[in-house]
Amino acid sequence: MLEPLRSGERRRALPAGVVIRPATAEDCHDIAPRLRSADAQELLAATGSPPDVSLPSTLRWHPSVVELEGRPEAIMGCARLDDIEGVPWFASTDVPVSPRWRVAFLRYSRQVVDDWQRTFPLLHNFTDARNTVHHRWLKRIGFTFLARHERFGALGLPFLEFVRIDHHHV
Repeated sequence: MLEPLRSGERRRALPAGVVIRPATAEDCHDIAPRLRSADAQELLAATGSPPDVSLPSTLRWHPSVVELEGRPEAIMGCARLDDIEGVPWFASTDVPVSPRWRVAFLRYSRQVVDDWQRTFPLLHNFTDARNTVHHRWLKRIGFTFLARHERFGALGLPFLEFVRIDHHHV
């Protein structure tokens, strides 16, 4: 889940009420009907399948679930493309982006992405051009947008390509 820290590094403690653990099929079925509308639309546009089908299919990449006060509210992971490139992905309910959790979630998600980057110097994926909450989050945790693709995914909708590169390890 989280990589060991390098000498001198410190990991921020999780706020009270937050648990990060391996995701299960039950989590996928709990989260799918409660996804943010933009996340559900993005999953459908990318895969051609509704969230109740596409989320369980992510279990092959060993994702993590974020529990907030005992309920799974987000699922995220980084699929291995090869030894250098990982494909980060994320979907959530409205709870992690609510005023109560937004700041803590942003801080911790940056730490998770930093951990992924220890394994994969290149993190790269695409996000639905309509999902502006994801765009802001990606920018805040260090991703750069490369290009807009007018026809992408199963539905051929506009998507934005994004990347984060650790130049010290490429």
